[in-house]
Parts: sequence; structure tokens; C-alpha cells
Amino acid sequence: MTVMIDSTRTLFEAARERLSDQDLGSLVDLGEHAADDARRMALFCDGLACIIEADSLQQGGRAGSFQSGATIGNLLAVLGSAFDAIGSKADLGDAARAELLARAKGAGWPGGARGAAK
Repeated sequence: MTVMIDSTRTLFEAARERLSDQDLGSLVDLGEHAADDARRMALFCDGLACIIEADSLQQGGRAGSFQSGATIGNLLAVLGSAFDAIGSKADLGDAARAELLARAKGAGWPGGARGAAK
């Protein structure tokens, strides 16, 4: 796991019992946001690869801003951080969905789960 996922999971576990079903529903939506973010990151990475390749072809070899270990390292660190944030959104959305399902089963499906009136 990563820092972001570990941190959000710790916060969720600490707050789980105090979250209303409406709050959990909002967190479930993070899964959709994570999917959207992943699609945008894929497009971004494809575009970045095309720019680097085009620069390289025009320059006849090495070209662009990502030639040194430091610049490549920085790029990969930023991408890693973005994917970590996407993963934490997906993880949190999954945990909230699991909690809502557990509440619904405990209250007798499809009757109102506990926390709805909070």
C-alpha cells in the first residue's frame, strides 16, 4: 500500500461508525471519480509519450525536457503520486460501499440501514 491509501484508510476506519449512510454514499462516489481520473491520466501519459517521441524524431535523437535522471525522476514521482491519489479514491469508495452493504444486511435488506437518520 501507499501513503495516501494508508492515510485515507486509517481516517475512514476511525470515522466509520460516525458516518451517516448519506456520508457513505458520498464516499462511494469516489470510485467513479477514480475511474475518471484514471482515464484522464491515461490520456495524459499517451499525450506526453507522443510529444516526447515527436521531439525525438524531429531532433534526431534525444530531445525534450525529460533527458536527465532528475527530470525523469521528478516526472515519475508526480505520476506515482497521482496514481496513489486515484488508488486512495478507489479504495475509500470500495470501503464505503462495503460498509453500506453491511449496514443494509444488518438492518434487513432493503429496509433502512442504521445511520440514515443521522
